[in-house]
Amino acid sequence: MAAPWVILGRVLRVGFVPGDVEAEEGDQEAQAHPAAPADAHAEEEAAQAEHAAAAAEPDFTLPVALPPRVTVLAAGRGAHPDPENPDKYPYIVAAGPLSVLVHFAGAPFRGTYFDDYPHESHLVLVRAFVAAGGGGGLTTASAVRVPDRAGPAPVLRNVGSVGLYSDDQGDYRIVELQLHRGGERARLVCFKPAKPTDRRHIPYWYVKDVEHPMAEERREFVPHGAVTVDSTIWWFDLSWGVFSCDLGEDVPDLIFHHVPDGRALAEATTDIHARRCVTVSRNKVRYVEIITAGGATRLCMWTRLIGPDGWTWYVKYAMNFDNVWDDDSYRETGLPREVPVLAAVCPSNPRLVYFALEHRLFGVDVPAHRVVHSEAYELVNIPGPPQPPSSRYVLAWNLPPEVAQALGMDLAGFHAGQMAVEDDDLPEGLADNEGPQAGEIEEEEQPGVADVGGDEDQPEEELDYADPQGAVVLEDLQAARNRDDEQQEQAADAGDVDVLSDDFSEEQMRRVAKIVSVKMDPATLSRLKSDVKEYFRDMEKDQPGPSQGPGDDDAQGPGDDAGESAV
Repeated sequence: MAAPWVILGRVLRVGFVPGDVEAEEGDQEAQAHPAAPADAHAEEEAAQAEHAAAAAEPDFTLPVALPPRVTVLAAGRGAHPDPENPDKYPYIVAAGPLSVLVHFAGAPFRGTYFDDYPHESHLVLVRAFVAAGGGGGLTTASAVRVPDRAGPAPVLRNVGSVGLYSDDQGDYRIVELQLHRGGERARLVCFKPAKPTDRRHIPYWYVKDVEHPMAEERREFVPHGAVTVDSTIWWFDLSWGVFSCDLGEDVPDLIFHHVPDGRALAEATTDIHARRCVTVSRNKVRYVEIITAGGATRLCMWTRLIGPDGWTWYVKYAMNFDNVWDDDSYRETGLPREVPVLAAVCPSNPRLVYFALEHRLFGVDVPAHRVVHSEAYELVNIPGPPQPPSSRYVLAWNLPPEVAQALGMDLAGFHAGQMAVEDDDLPEGLADNEGPQAGEIEEEEQPGVADVGGDEDQPEEELDYADPQGAVVLEDLQAARNRDDEQQEQAADAGDVDVLSDDFSEEQMRRVAKIVSVKMDPATLSRLKSDVKEYFRDMEKDQPGPSQGPGDDDAQGPGDDAGESAV
């Protein structure tokens, strides 16, 4: 049984905002029909009543709706850092066990600004969730305004680079990771709040410089978000990898984790959130991706764990979508056989994954290949054109236990179900589709996905699920990748022949073609080509041309270095 959790819409609902069409129409009507003195007095009383109501209004309200519905947090007037210029689109940056971190801008700017250096940036922590009376799942919460920055890092660089650590006792830290391409140092911009037990302690921002583990790559880090496990924050670029830092260490160390082998991209695409996500389920970091290759579409999940050789990606499962599309439960939804958008993973059950297609959210029990939930969704208050509920716009969040209990949710049943799930983590044998994936070793040493297996390296806690189709799916995925590699090698070989044709005569090219026509492995082929080219160069030195004398063996013309580099 999954813990009480919600799919949280990341863009907040807001109340009355100056500048709305309705407000402007009301102002125009008031100007067209001036109020009488008595009416003016009535309006003044109404304004005072409205102000009093706003003062009594909670900072935030959360009408809880269980999956597959989307729960949307609403911001009251008092929640805005600048109530006179409220943000129409506040955005949830991160969430912890007892709190949610929201990014506000000031009108006309938006909290949903995803590029670097957002304008007029403010952070607000949403905490002290309390179930309101009257039923209906309504919950209220309070706003804690995070002081704006000063000093060496006065501005927020990117909302995707902000992580939140919070514990069950209400303590929290906010940490932004700032990286600059080519820089040897990384910057952790941290906020430490006041201690509730010590009024003398004041909240403050501070900066820690740490070594940049990927400085030599000279690649721009594009932050897509951050997740937290225990005291470690993981900032991720879905196209490249994840940076992690344990805040509990006296001397913080920034570690880089490549995405699983073969999944890196040259750069992030605009729709990367629709197919990939980094999330936390059962207190472990998961990389999830919808992969289309070899004519089939699969859902693949990896888990980041420390194995015998250090941090390693372990294959959790691989599911062919054909198995879901062929199931009666999917046919009953009326949805087409199309690739959906990856939405969310259950925080307490990595086998339960939610997708979006044609304005419907549906949950899939991966081992059973069955749709277990399906319902129309609505993402309110999204700026611009409609957006699907990818991980950019929704967030899986465990409800605070006190709230879940107050709303009548079965926590005892969850704990019993969780114990049963943990018992399932220890099967007798290892599935063919599970095993270590060394995502950071050299490519020529990298084991194929189809080859992963063997229970000597697989952590026991990850042996909770074996899809009977998993081995076949992963083999198909690896076969598709091998075909792509072969095509690239053939294209490279063709390019080598073109370069050779520029350097040698037609007769020499025929001799080279005859030599390399024998089938052999790529490494031997490359080495032989190099030897043949060197052989012909030596021959040309022994037989000088009209512009080279017998004693000019060391003569070198302009551009020779460039030509050698190109070859």
